[in-house]
Amino acid sequence: TSSAAESISASDLKKAGVKPSNYVGATWYINTTTGRACVVLTAATRANTSSTKPTIDGKTEAGEYYDVNPDTFSSTGC
Repeated sequence: TSSAAESISASDLKKAGVKPSNYVGATWYINTTTGRACVVLTAATRANTSSTKPTIDGKTEAGEYYDVNPDTFSSTGC
């Protein structure tokens, strides 16, 4: 366990089914308030540079490039 951010290797991203080249940064830590693991990925490129988020069937698309900060994605443990 760790409350300080630790890097996630490209090998571990591949094992998790994540394409490492899509990200310029990947870290994890344990949120000491909730006891849950937190993973933060920083996108290598922004797929959507406009302020309008894409929609699917009228719902805002969720995903690695369309979160609150379009350059980072954080797991629910954060």
